[in-house]
Amino acid sequence: MQNIDSFINIFSAFYPLEKRQFFTFVQAYNKYNCYSFPTIKDKYAYYLIAEMYNNSLAFRQRDQYSNDMIRYRRRRRGVFYDSATLSKFESFNELIITNKFIDANTKEDFLLTFSKAQRIYYLFCRAARLFKIRKAKTNPCTADMCLTPFSALKSSILLNLYDDNARTMYTFRISDLINIINTSLAHSPEFFADPQYIKNPYTNIPFSKAQLYHIYFQIQQSCLIMPPLFHHFFLTNFKLDLFLIKNQALIREEAIHFFVRNMNKDTKAHYIKQMLYYHQYDMPNRIKIAPTFEKDKLVASFANYLPDYLIALYSLQPENKIEAYTRIQDNLHSFSIHNPTYGRVILNQDYSLTRPLFYNFMNRRTTAEDSFVFRGISNTTTEIPVLVDCLEAIEAID
Repeated sequence: MQNIDSFINIFSAFYPLEKRQFFTFVQAYNKYNCYSFPTIKDKYAYYLIAEMYNNSLAFRQRDQYSNDMIRYRRRRRGVFYDSATLSKFESFNELIITNKFIDANTKEDFLLTFSKAQRIYYLFCRAARLFKIRKAKTNPCTADMCLTPFSALKSSILLNLYDDNARTMYTFRISDLINIINTSLAHSPEFFADPQYIKNPYTNIPFSKAQLYHIYFQIQQSCLIMPPLFHHFFLTNFKLDLFLIKNQALIREEAIHFFVRNMNKDTKAHYIKQMLYYHQYDMPNRIKIAPTFEKDKLVASFANYLPDYLIALYSLQPENKIEAYTRIQDNLHSFSIHNPTYGRVILNQDYSLTRPLFYNFMNRRTTAEDSFVFRGISNTTTEIPVLVDCLEAIEAID
């Protein structure tokens, strides 16, 4: 939008009469919406130029009155948009392409003229960009996010990105950009989707749409896998609101997996105990974890169950919820059968122990043949000396 004035000047050059009387027409268009035109082609050429000019003016000034007037004029024509300002393509489509009062030949002439102006505009933009890149400052950082020097990495996994605001050419490792993209798009506090704009880590300024397209195609050409969220973001033309509306379920799924991968030990232990309590009636032998049971061993045993548990609990996709819930039921059922005394305190009849002993199963038991033997007593037999809950055991010891 900020460079639309250049395009207006180029497009107006194809209509010299309109260009000479442009500002007079804009004034009449704003105040009275009336003007005498020699032909219908001249009339809609005036309309199109004035509409683009008003959009550019409203965008620069951020004037609420101008925005309200633009909305009012559109509503009178039966056109509704959330945003007050339109791009030149939207204005051209609204005033020319979808206009029923313009014949096909006139539309074809307008389309040809608009295409020529657009081609000239892009040639000037390309020349300006090449000049800026040639004069750009070099990247101030010489290492990736893991402090690995760029000189030690292959060029195929690096990406050069020009920032027009900083007039600097930045170098990124593609895997670092993928991590930044996933973190931003999968941002979901308390599993409520709230994607954020993808920002340049060096400037903390959101990437422009042109930069996002460049990043997308560079990832596509590399040997790395395209992040699913970034691909769907690309399909929505990098519009964050539209991306949230169309992909809320996918964002929730990715946020769950991201949350599980980045949980610390205490958080995992909390969700594991919550999972065991929630599914206590799905296990023939209820698993009871002593408060003093080592968290490392608990996490090592049940960490692989957490994705299914959280998907079954928070997913927005019914099929995934049902499949994950069935899988977690089967896994916990099998685990409780082959490890009936996991996490409990075991005491002898004479209470001669000075400290309680705990069962410690580092791996899941999925078959009866793969049973665990603890001091000569199989975990699949019923001949266990005394099995009590943790609180009862502690009271007995005291």
